[in-house]
Amino acid sequence: MNPVLTPDARRRITLPALPGLDQPLEIHAQPDGNYLLVPVATVPLSEAWAWTPGALAKTKTGLNEHHAGKGIASTSSKGAAFLKKLEK
Repeated sequence: MNPVLTPDARRRITLPALPGLDQPLEIHAQPDGNYLLVPVATVPLSEAWAWTPGALAKTKTGLNEHHAGKGIASTSSKGAAFLKKLEK
């Protein structure tokens, strides 16, 4: 049976402990009056750029190219030449 929660005088409730859920939650109000709690992961602001749609698309493209065998090993002659270009 699910617990019944009653708000206190300040309209707060305390959620029961959930196994393995030691992380932040986002609360979503649903049109039917229910609330949905969604576990979220936080990212430091200095790393937030990596989670933009553009950066994620480039990462996905790179991974797809790698899995398709289009990558160049850094230990190959082509890879060494590419790394040398980057140093300039």
